[in-house]
Amino acid sequence: MERPQQQRTMTLGPSAPIHDWEVEKVTLMNECEEYRDRAESLERKIQEDRTTYDRNTASLLREVKMKESLLEKRVQDIEKQLMDQIQDLQRQLETQRNEHMDEMEELKTRYDQVLVTEQKKHQRRLESVQERLKNVISSNQNKDENDDIIQSLKIELAKEKSQRAQDKLEYQTRQQQQQQHQQQMSSQPPSPSPQRDLTDKYNMEMQRMRELFMSESQQQSMQHEARIQNLRSEYEEALREANIQLETEKDVWNIEKQAQMDQLVRNVQQEKEQAIKKLNQEWEDKMLDVSTSMSKDALEIQDHWQGKLDELDQIKKLEMDRLKGEMEVVKHRLGKEIERRKQIQSKWITSIEKERQYYLLQQQLENQIQRLQKQLNEIQQDYQISYRLGKNLLSLSTLTDSSSLSTKDRNDKQELADILQQSLRNVTLWHHYSHHQEQQ
Repeated sequence: MERPQQQRTMTLGPSAPIHDWEVEKVTLMNECEEYRDRAESLERKIQEDRTTYDRNTASLLREVKMKESLLEKRVQDIEKQLMDQIQDLQRQLETQRNEHMDEMEELKTRYDQVLVTEQKKHQRRLESVQERLKNVISSNQNKDENDDIIQSLKIELAKEKSQRAQDKLEYQTRQQQQQQHQQQMSSQPPSPSPQRDLTDKYNMEMQRMRELFMSESQQQSMQHEARIQNLRSEYEEALREANIQLETEKDVWNIEKQAQMDQLVRNVQQEKEQAIKKLNQEWEDKMLDVSTSMSKDALEIQDHWQGKLDELDQIKKLEMDRLKGEMEVVKHRLGKEIERRKQIQSKWITSIEKERQYYLLQQQLENQIQRLQKQLNEIQQDYQISYRLGKNLLSLSTLTDSSSLSTKDRNDKQELADILQQSLRNVTLWHHYSHHQEQQ
């Protein structure tokens, strides 16, 4: 009797779409673990940023102080040079006044013209010096530096490898040997030789049947044990192949998901780098346009583009959070799918075990019925033989009168025990009759 093969059709991995509430649920479940890591990371980053800020601030202050000292020194040098020139002019004028006192009136007009010319020249020199000073001051002003910090995203996929424990069930089949105890006959006076021969023959036949029954039972037990061992080996091999196939499919699915996530991270990183590069280029262009002046408009433009950068970072962060949430949902669904497969496999193993037990029980019952039917046939044959022997014995031990013959005819359908009992009674009567005749 062949058992029907059970077929299973299952798909590995979640097939339903991912909803927003599932993402939010997984995100909330992981927030408690993420907050601690994020807090520690933020504290370390804040400490590093503070150290960097202090170092950059100190460096900028030193640079500003150095440039201010250089500017003050240059201004002092220019002022000193101008004062020296003015003093030289004054000395020249005083010398000319002393030397040409007599020619003052004649040269008054010329002197006035020269004085006007010198004043204009002096004014131009002052304007040139002031212009140079403004250029130096404007060219040496500090430019604000924009430090764009891009946080690298690290995606960790924990590969969960579920270990499966193979339950090895040992089946022990116990063959109950049915021993039939034949009721011993009650102690009676010694019977004649034919009855003793019949009893010995019957006992020998029963012993032979008992030995034959034990031999067949042992042979059937060995066959059943060998068949159970083969079934157990086939079941363990099928279970091992199913586990190997499940582990292989799970590894393939994890590799595919890891490759997709890596590709997605690379695409997002490339888009982010391109966007940041584009924004940096635009920012540098804008900075080149407004580098000549640090007015209120320049500051507003800087704040505007800084807001653009912050908004872009926020959008990218939200997108990465969404992707992380979807990955957690996929992991959660995969865990549920694996648990469901374990339950289905356990139920399947239980059903196979029950079916196998039912099959073995049916085989045992059929074999037992066959053995009992065979034993019943043999007992019936022995009973018929014994019945014929009992009737023959009764016919031999019955007296030859007509009443006894009529009694024998009426007892054709009696049981074997009644026939034997009647034969024994007849033999006893015949023995007493013979003994009485001998005494006479």
